[in-house]
Amino acid sequence: MAEPISLKQIKKLRQSTGVGIMEAKKALSESGGDGTEARKLLARWGAEKLARRQDKTANEGQIFAYIHHDGRLGSLVKLTCETDFVARSGEFQTLGKELAMQVAGMEPESPAALLTQAYVRDSAKTVAELINATALKVKEKIAVAEIVRISMTTITTKGQVTIPSYFREKLKLRSGSLVAFKSSINNKGLILRPIPDFADLRGFFKTKKRFSKQLARAAYVKDLIDGKI
Repeated sequence: MAEPISLKQIKKLRQSTGVGIMEAKKALSESGGDGTEARKLLARWGAEKLARRQDKTANEGQIFAYIHHDGRLGSLVKLTCETDFVARSGEFQTLGKELAMQVAGMEPESPAALLTQAYVRDSAKTVAELINATALKVKEKIAVAEIVRISMTTITTKGQVTIPSYFREKLKLRSGSLVAFKSSINNKGLILRPIPDFADLRGFFKTKKRFSKQLARAAYVKDLIDGKI
């Protein structure tokens, strides 16, 4: 006869998984009191529950912001769910703030890349697992719709500005790289675009006409200004 499940076992499983008392007790009972197997059961049940909600529409939610203490680094995360009720819940609010901090610190390229990252506060779990745990608690589909990482810098007295390393790496800029600037809509911002190497430019224009390096770059910049690129 199997030994009864103790309150200590239930408490330990709940602390590591965040599930309710009855669900923790059920998992332990079905796994014969084995904590590792109970966690596997809970993970399987959770995945099945989330799979049943994937066709649900997640049009509610909120945009969360994070600003680093030095004021030069920040991020925005658009997190969605199914209802406004959940969007205002403590669990959803906490998750959104954690994801905004994750984006600022870990520099994911996209929402998909964010999901695969190790969670900064607990490297034993991924961001996807963090989101799924919250989704199971609130019983709704939760998704990361958009992410934006923002870096701020200062213009010197000579009009010079340092492009933050994150953007230099992302745009593959190096010493000597040529870039083009363009005013954004209503002249309220600035768009920076790196100009490709000449070898790349030769295949950019669909023409048999021979271009010099200068003409190729000029044609590229003109297309950029005209909004063709």
